[in-house]
Amino acid sequence: MSRALIFLILVVSLTACRPTYEDWSRDWNKVFQGYMTGDPQTAKAALLQEETLIASHEARGNRGVDFVAVRTVLYSQLCGITAYMGQTNEARLYYQKYLEVSPKKDMTFDEVIAADKKGDELLKPKWREQK
Repeated sequence: MSRALIFLILVVSLTACRPTYEDWSRDWNKVFQGYMTGDPQTAKAALLQEETLIASHEARGNRGVDFVAVRTVLYSQLCGITAYMGQTNEARLYYQKYLEVSPKKDMTFDEVIAADKKGDELLKPKWREQK
């Protein structure tokens, strides 16, 4: 009987440690605020921090997040912001990462940049308003 009780406590404690979508949303919102600032460097740093956040939540077993979709958006945003900053080689690297994770493999580099810019028109990050 004591082994069963120990096993039950172990299962419950491990299940309780797994992050939820709400945990992801809370953590992501904190990080994403940096993207909305007026400084492109801060925005890029926020996206790189999001990349770390994705890996952390995925490693901890968060099953409430579509990590393929999140990474697809992340790499299109990194591609867009690095292109905006004139970092073309880096933008192309993020474009390659975008192609690796995206279910939509037929988008060109220019199409990804244009789609990201269109997405930013909805979000209205302050750094986009500076040019």
